[in-house]
Amino acid sequence: MKSKKTNKKNISLIFAIAFFILQFATSSFAAFQDSGISPRADALGGAYTAIADDGATYFYNPAGLGFLARRELSLQYSRLYIGLTDESKIFDGAIYYTHPIPSDLGVVSLGWTGRGVVSSYGEEEFHFGYGVKVMDNFVLPLAVFEITFGEIYVGANFKMLSISLEKNQYTDINSALIKFYDSTFAVDVGILFKPSARFSFGAGFLNANTPSLSFTGDSNPVSFSIRSGFAYRLGAKADTIFASDVDFRAAFYKIRIGLEHFLFGDNIALRLGTGFGNYNFWDATTGLGIYLKHGIGIDYAFIYSLSGIKSVYGTHKFGVVFK
Repeated sequence: MKSKKTNKKNISLIFAIAFFILQFATSSFAAFQDSGISPRADALGGAYTAIADDGATYFYNPAGLGFLARRELSLQYSRLYIGLTDESKIFDGAIYYTHPIPSDLGVVSLGWTGRGVVSSYGEEEFHFGYGVKVMDNFVLPLAVFEITFGEIYVGANFKMLSISLEKNQYTDINSALIKFYDSTFAVDVGILFKPSARFSFGAGFLNANTPSLSFTGDSNPVSFSIRSGFAYRLGAKADTIFASDVDFRAAFYKIRIGLEHFLFGDNIALRLGTGFGNYNFWDATTGLGIYLKHGIGIDYAFIYSLSGIKSVYGTHKFGVVFK
C-alpha cells in the first residue's frame, strides 16, 4: 500500500504536468514568459529597459550592451512561488558573460538561461548578443542655437529557444502530445538614447520574428513583446535611480516602476519597485545589492504577488557578479 506522502507527490506531479500541457494547448504565448533574469532588475519591479548598465541588459534591451566598458560574469538562481500547496519546485537560473571588443567596436554577450518545474517541464535559452554606440554627442548647429543629441546605442540578441517535457506515465495518456522537445530561433533588437549623464531612454523589441514552439504540432508563437522606458539619476552624486517601463505583449500590458539608492560609496544598494497591469497582474518588489572589493557583487530580490497566486512565500532571486 502506497503511503500518503507518495500519493501526494504523484498528485503534485500530475498537476504540474497538466498545467504546462494546458498552457501550450490553450495559450499562444505560454512559453518564455518574461520572468526576468536579474535580481537587481526584478527588485526594481522590472523597470530596466533604460537603466542598461550591467550584463543583464541583453535580456531587457540589447542596445545597453554597447554602454558597458568592463568584462562581466554573472550567475543567477531563483525559486518562484515558494510554498505552493502541491509542492511544485519552480526554478529559474542563468549564467552570462559580457566582453567589450577593443577599439570601441562594441560589446558581445554569451549565456544560458533555464527555467521550469523540477522533474516535469523545462525551458532553455542560449543567446549571443551585441551592442554598439552609433552616435556620440552629435551637435546640430542651427541659426540661433544648437542641439546636442547625446549618445545613441543599438543592439541585437540572437537566441536559440527550446522546451522539453519529461516523459512518464502521465504524459503517456495524453493523446495531444506528439513530441517532448521542440526548439526554434528568435531575435531581439533594441535602442538606447542617453541625452545626458542623468537621463536615458530605451526600447526593446523582443522575439521580433515571433518564433513558434509546441508539443502538439500546432503553431504556438512566442509573442512579440515591446518594452519601453526611461531612467533618471538623482542627487548630487547621481546615487539614486528612478526608472519606469511599459511592456506590451499580445493582449497584456504591464507598467513597472523602480527606485534604487546607493550607500557608502556605491557599496550597498537598496531597491524597491512594483509592477501592475491588466489580467490581474500586481507585484511588489524589494531587494539589496552588496558590492565588495575586486569587482564582486551579490544581489537579492524578493517578489510578492499582490494578486493572482495567494498563500505562498513569494519569489526569491539571488545573483553573483564578477567584474
